[in-house]
Amino acid sequence: MTAKFINAWAEFVVNRRALVLAASLLLLPIFIFSMRTIKFDASNEMWFLKDDPSLADYEFLKETFGSAQYVLIGVPKRQGEDSVITAENLQVIHELTVFLEDHDLIDKVSSLSNYQVINGSTGTLEIDDLVENFETFEGTPEQVAKIRETMEGEFLVHDFMIAKDLNDTLILARTIYEDSIDDKVRLVNDLNRFIAEADYQSRGYQFHLMGDPVISEGFFTTSMKDQATTFPAMFLLVTLFLIISFRSLAGVFTPWVVIALSVLGMYAFLSTMNWSLNMLNAMLPILVVVISIGDSIHVLVEYYHFRNEGKDSKESAKGAIRMMFPPCFFTTLTTYVGFTAVAVTKLAPLREYAFLAGSAVWLAFLFSLTTLPAILSFVKTKGNRVERIIKTGVVARLTANVAPWTKKHFVKIMIYGNILVGMALVSATQIEVDSNFVKNFKEGTPIRTSMEYFDELFNGGLTLEFIFDSGTEDGIKDPRFLNEVLAFQEYAEALPVTGKINSMINYVRKMNQTLNNEDPAGYVLPDTRNAIAQYLLMYSLSGPTEDLSDLKSFDDRYLRLSMRIPNMTTEENRVLIGELKDKLALDHPSLKTTITGDMVLWTVMGGYIQDGLVKSFSLAIVTIILCFFVLFRSIKYGLLAMIPSLTPIVIAGGIMSAMGIYLDFTTMIVAAVTFGIAVDDTIHVMSRFVRAKREGSSNEEAIHLAVTEAGRAVVFSSIILVSGFSMLMFSGFVPNIYFGFFAVIIIFIALVSDLYLLPAAIYTIIRSGSSKKSLPKEAVSTGKALRK
Repeated sequence: MTAKFINAWAEFVVNRRALVLAASLLLLPIFIFSMRTIKFDASNEMWFLKDDPSLADYEFLKETFGSAQYVLIGVPKRQGEDSVITAENLQVIHELTVFLEDHDLIDKVSSLSNYQVINGSTGTLEIDDLVENFETFEGTPEQVAKIRETMEGEFLVHDFMIAKDLNDTLILARTIYEDSIDDKVRLVNDLNRFIAEADYQSRGYQFHLMGDPVISEGFFTTSMKDQATTFPAMFLLVTLFLIISFRSLAGVFTPWVVIALSVLGMYAFLSTMNWSLNMLNAMLPILVVVISIGDSIHVLVEYYHFRNEGKDSKESAKGAIRMMFPPCFFTTLTTYVGFTAVAVTKLAPLREYAFLAGSAVWLAFLFSLTTLPAILSFVKTKGNRVERIIKTGVVARLTANVAPWTKKHFVKIMIYGNILVGMALVSATQIEVDSNFVKNFKEGTPIRTSMEYFDELFNGGLTLEFIFDSGTEDGIKDPRFLNEVLAFQEYAEALPVTGKINSMINYVRKMNQTLNNEDPAGYVLPDTRNAIAQYLLMYSLSGPTEDLSDLKSFDDRYLRLSMRIPNMTTEENRVLIGELKDKLALDHPSLKTTITGDMVLWTVMGGYIQDGLVKSFSLAIVTIILCFFVLFRSIKYGLLAMIPSLTPIVIAGGIMSAMGIYLDFTTMIVAAVTFGIAVDDTIHVMSRFVRAKREGSSNEEAIHLAVTEAGRAVVFSSIILVSGFSMLMFSGFVPNIYFGFFAVIIIFIALVSDLYLLPAAIYTIIRSGSSKKSLPKEAVSTGKALRK
């Protein structure tokens, strides 16, 4: 970055300031107009690249058997009742069932309201309604007793639709939307509105809602609440600290101009790329605040420094650009590298996030060194109050004492620092990955409570899906094929962590038992293909509500098993899926099986997160080290700069592991964001140190200049960011809470590392605080040229 180019940039921005501001104003409507088509996407599929094999399996499941997503309503018995099967409860279940059946986003509902019993005798098969007609259903004790007796024998749906003790039952509604968050939100809101208007709660009913639409709606609603409450509180606190820090209109107003332009420009880029807004990139404005505040404060501090040296506003703005262009450029470059390195992951939203964040940091750099100084060049006041704060305030007194104190205690600092980092590194290696979305909701929220209910009563509200390929049309009617699938089904159901499996096999066995006078020994598969084919034909001709279309393909080639599983961590899911795959490979090698479903997608995501984290951080670290070598023109200083850059991340990782917090997409982004903050602060402090050395200062003088000049701006920006991020800890969304918590920790540790650990490391290497060794004259002249 040559002094000639930087001088030309400064001259153009200030001398053509009206043009710069006009261009900035013109960009606003362009950005806003570009954002008009942005949509929100909360589907599970959106996490995967188009050619991902796991996504292909999931899409095949939907194409072959229909939607794999359901709304589940858990209906427990009310207080004082001895069963969920009562006249009033059946009527309520019927009302909910009718509401769902009539909804345009539901194509199939299963409940006690429309449940049908397989009856018959030798040679005949009948499908009878559990309740023949609710309009004429009187709910007499005799009728209710008969229904209870019937359901006690309906083991086909025990622990799948109704608990074996008949104390709880489920309503299952299959959805037909195209993964639109608007449809999911509307469906769940309509259901909640219907429940509220019917005033079921006053009658003692407590329903539990679960399923992908419920989880997606919860994410969206919580995210919107945060954007309406927590985020504004964060921005308000940042503004308050800007007021306290600068005591001037320009000091408060100009950073928000940079933030606004950068946020709008980033979302305009999102729209141009035809990407969707999602729960991940919805947090990007926080990143823009971080980057923009950092760049803006350094420019503001330099501007007011020049103003109080007697320069007018135009020359001060030029001086600020000249001084801050090199470090801001390299902080932007290294932050960009850190984010784009995340793009090596196989998760589509993380890739999009990486490029969106990359665009945001360059936009913040651009507006911080164009629009911001152009505005400042019009400011008439000298900012005496700002200068007093910077020169004699608490921050100034703190940084003034850092260099001598660090020189005196650098050995202890290095010893204790190495011990702390070593302990944190050991702890950080124990971090586990978990991409389970349900844990992103606070304990006690309806979703968490409902998930616990389904786990306890029905061994899960989520499913693993198995697709068995018989290889030929009508192949699922082959008794050898079905018996082999049945052997696996019985093994899977017997596992301690699994629940009931719903499959066509259960219906065929039930039909065989019915046609053999309900003999329990008849609950087996028929011996011949013809018998199986006949049973399925008889069943379909009986006009059942359950047509088995979601359990077998239309051409009778593919068979589907849906197995309930409880909410588990990604590692627990991985172990379970691995065990099931091993069983299939070892004992059933002839079965062509695909395992898919939401839980498989979440588990695959966990693997991608872990793999992507290692690759992205390895790439980021190597690239940033190379940037440091170029920026500081020294291998020694480049390696020194990595110490305060990596220390906050390592310590945060150790704290995360010690607290039992899992690594997921959110904590991965937190690491990327805060790694960028740590690197940015280090570049500003280290650049000032190297510049002082190149201008002939001793090591001690250079350290003092670094921590008092660049360090002051770092302290101001850190205080402002910590105050803002702390508000996220009051969020209703666990990822945002973690974001705020770890951002505060890492920003604080980064500040301490830059002010104390970095100087201590320098003293450790040079072993002398009075060295006068300077760098080449060419470097000295470049550094001085930027001050002119």
